[in-house]
Amino acid sequence: MSKTAKVLLSLAVLGIAYVVYRKVRKSRTTTLVPNSTNGPQIGDGGLDTAPDIPTTVDVNYGCVSGSAYANTCTTINFTNPDANMGCCGRQVYNLQRGLNQLLSLGLVEDGKYGTATKQGHVQARQAAATPPDFPGVNFSF
Repeated sequence: MSKTAKVLLSLAVLGIAYVVYRKVRKSRTTTLVPNSTNGPQIGDGGLDTAPDIPTTVDVNYGCVSGSAYANTCTTINFTNPDANMGCCGRQVYNLQRGLNQLLSLGLVEDGKYGTATKQGHVQARQAAATPPDFPGVNFSF
């Protein structure tokens, strides 16, 4: 067999292998992994609650009397993230949880609206003009 025939045969085999690989890969179902880049995206609708995360959190979760996090928030200001700095409680926890599911940020879900939560909030604002549908979060403007 000539050298040219061997090269052409090798290319044909590689081409067929690539087509089979793409077909197998496309037919697989994607498993969502928490805190990864393949999580839910804006526009997917409501985000589901994971079974290993508590669905009810105390209204004052994360609040510490006499600290920077003593103001229990009843709403999250969507248009002005700075207005939420120092907020704490169930609203903030649910926001952190939603941001983690939506953007896979790896935020600590401690119920305290600090710098990292603010950065995630800003990213969500840049991605969509309207607030995401986070369970348990009441947005204000």
